[in-house]
Amino acid sequence: MSIRRDFTTGIRWSLLGSVFAAVVALVQLLVMARLLSSTDFALFALVNLVLPLFMQLIQSSLHSAIIHHQSVTAAQLTSLFWLNLLGGLALALLMALAGPLMAWLFRAPALSGLYAFSGLILAVLGASVTSRALLQKALDFSRLALAQALASLLSFGLAVWLALAGFGAYVLPAALLARYTVEGISIVLLSPFRPALQFRAAGLRPFLRFGGFQSGERLVSHAVGQLDTVLVGKFLGMEALGIYDLMKRVLIRPSNLLSELVERVAFPTMARIQHRQGILRRFYLKMIGQLLPINYWAYGLGFALAPLLSGWLFGPQGAPYTGLFRLICLYAMLNSITNPLDSLLAAIGRIGHWMYISLAYLPVLALAIWLGLPFGISGTVAAILLAHLALVGFSFATALAPLLKMPAKAYFGALARPAVHVAPLVLAGALLLEWAKGPYALIAAVVTALAFAGLFIMLYPDVFSVIKIRRPGKRKALW
Repeated sequence: MSIRRDFTTGIRWSLLGSVFAAVVALVQLLVMARLLSSTDFALFALVNLVLPLFMQLIQSSLHSAIIHHQSVTAAQLTSLFWLNLLGGLALALLMALAGPLMAWLFRAPALSGLYAFSGLILAVLGASVTSRALLQKALDFSRLALAQALASLLSFGLAVWLALAGFGAYVLPAALLARYTVEGISIVLLSPFRPALQFRAAGLRPFLRFGGFQSGERLVSHAVGQLDTVLVGKFLGMEALGIYDLMKRVLIRPSNLLSELVERVAFPTMARIQHRQGILRRFYLKMIGQLLPINYWAYGLGFALAPLLSGWLFGPQGAPYTGLFRLICLYAMLNSITNPLDSLLAAIGRIGHWMYISLAYLPVLALAIWLGLPFGISGTVAAILLAHLALVGFSFATALAPLLKMPAKAYFGALARPAVHVAPLVLAGALLLEWAKGPYALIAAVVTALAFAGLFIMLYPDVFSVIKIRRPGKRKALW
């Protein structure tokens, strides 16, 4: 089967599993917003200062090394399995040890138990990461989609039951634990890989070197991603952190899920063509050319409908934060530009490059947030927007241009084209919503949404080409 067909089939299966899981996760988050308090979300936001980092270390270091290296022996796979398992257990222990420190730092005693409980997720992940990497490398996304869908459904049911039973902040990590346990067991059973009772260090050096750079990149990227949470919680208080974290998680999650969906298939595909620079460059431009219009138009619609959506999605606590809602929509647009870059650099074995870019960006982001804090949560997000805009230009100049010989005109044209198309419609929709009051607001929202959908389909028919079944004689080349 050709690379093009492998990629398209993988996208379809990944889309099926991810869309189902995303819908379940979004419904779960909205239900939890009504069953849990803002304090519960704030506590879990503080758990997320560490938990996502440790999860990424397990899921992206040796996992990515297995996918990047095209030749891996059975002995190497077995040894990597035991390393992943021990790594998961070690990180679970570190998570438990970090709990009392975080509880003291944020004066929140509940964090001690929450950290220890959340560490169980890491132990579960360590046992399944090797099987997951092999299925992803083979672009066998039908089995991954089945495991993902089943796990999402069961974790949603458990989350609702625990929330109604009054388990408070423990509901969110418990749902994650259930999800990754069910998903991990399913993946191990569906994968043909079975580890042996042996460990050989010989031949692991290339994997450990790649995994070391990947882990370093994850550490720095996590620091960048959580810096706003730390500073907002410390200087603006738990109430501001609660509404900000909830709104950010709900709004940015769809964009991140879309990016993960595509990158999950694109990463092993780009690894296969890593030495064919021209093809790789065209593939990357094609990928962002289909991702960015979806993000720009979806969040442009969110920006226009913010007066209604902020209240509908988040209840009474979200209604006064229309401005914050719009700023986070703009941030999600910018974030979608840089999201796929780490997968590209990992595919060509240059993930350390992204680590250095993130290290340079970290003090810039810290300064921007510090300057925005006196203006409240909205001022802070506006400052983050400006910093991320600088990151877009810096990452092109230091990564895409020198490593991929990416032409500036082609790249920035791909970024600007959907923005130019959607901007007038966003402005018109926002003005219409400001004018329409009472029952007319709903009519204005429906008209705006239909206009967005109709024009998007007219302007970007190629976006649907991945999921459209074509006759063999009429299939367009992907690169």
